[in-house]
Amino acid sequence: MPFGTKDLAAASARDLLRLGNVVCDGLGIQRLGYRRVVQRLVQSEACPTPAQARAFVQSAVRHLCPQHASAID
Repeated sequence: MPFGTKDLAAASARDLLRLGNVVCDGLGIQRLGYRRVVQRLVQSEACPTPAQARAFVQSAVRHLCPQHASAID
């Protein structure tokens, strides 16, 4: 899956887990909210499109922190 300048298909499981945990921390500990987490991803070094960032956040929540599912509904 392309993610801006990065290819997530080539990323290691550790890298994906790290990025997913950052998303979960943003929604949980930092209480940034869905839109702000997506915005931060879009503004990151990888420069994903908003659609790519939204898809990643949704996947991270589904697989790593389902307790934050209400943030993306």
